[in-house]
Amino acid sequence: MLKRDFSSFKEKLKEVLRGDFLIVCLGNELRGDDGVGEYVAKLLINGNLSDRVLDLGMSPESLIGSSKVAKYKKLIFIDAISANLPPGTVIFGEVEELEKRPILLTTHTVPLSLIVRYLRLTIPSLKAYLIGIQVKRVEIGANISSEVLKSGREVANLILSLVRNER
Repeated sequence: MLKRDFSSFKEKLKEVLRGDFLIVCLGNELRGDDGVGEYVAKLLINGNLSDRVLDLGMSPESLIGSSKVAKYKKLIFIDAISANLPPGTVIFGEVEELEKRPILLTTHTVPLSLIVRYLRLTIPSLKAYLIGIQVKRVEIGANISSEVLKSGREVANLILSLVRNER
C-alpha cells in the first residue's frame, strides 16, 4: 500500500495497532535518509510509547533470541527503503508481501522476511508488517532530507494518535 493520502493507511494501521504489538525501528543515522527509522523511534519514545518500541539501528538480526519479542503477536518494522518511488513515499503491508516486489529493498544485508521466518519457529502466529519510507539520499554524513523527515514525523504522529485512542 502506497501513501497517497493517509486515510487507507490509517485504517489498516489502526487494525494492526490493536492488541499485542512491538514497533521495531531500523536505520543508520550516519547515512542520511537511512536514519529515518531511528528518527521515528525517538519521536515514539518521547511520545510515551517506549514500552512498545525497539530501536535496533543497523541490526535487525538482533531480534533473533530476544526475549522481548516473544510476548508480542505483531511486529511493525519501520525502515528506510529504496523502491524507485518519490522521496518520502510511505509503503505499508506485510513484510513477505512487500518483499515479493522486485523493486523493494531495505538497506540491510539480511532480508526482514528471513528474520520473520526464523522468529516464527518459536512464535508460529507472528505477524510482521513494514512501514517503509522511500529514501532520497543515503550518503555517509548527509542529513535526512526534508521529504523523508516530514514522512517520518507524519508516521510517528499517526501511530501516537492511534495508540492514544486505543488506550
